Amino acid sequence: MTACAAARVMHSGGVFNGNVPDIPTLPYLLRMKLFDHIQLSPPKQIIEHEEAGRFIPLTQIKTADDLRNAIANLVPLLHAPAEVADPYFLKW
Repeated sequence: MTACAAARVMHSGGVFNGNVPDIPTLPYLLRMKLFDHIQLSPPKQIIEHEEAGRFIPLTQIKTADDLRNAIANLVPLLHAPAEVADPYFLKW
């Protein structure tokens, strides 16, 4: 929702700013590529690991190729066991 709201603001010619606190879920938000969409700088960086079969980062679908790629990335995730597909979620 945050990425969609940011896209709407930018599409309308608006600007936004803010501070990003260093919260426990920040690595997850970084890995999901939220900050690529909201154009705010995160307070730290992470080392990214392979996402294939575990999760799909936020993706804006604009073309048929974008949609094909999103579907291709989704298929392995649908067949993965829950503990592999989203290990972060299981920690809650």
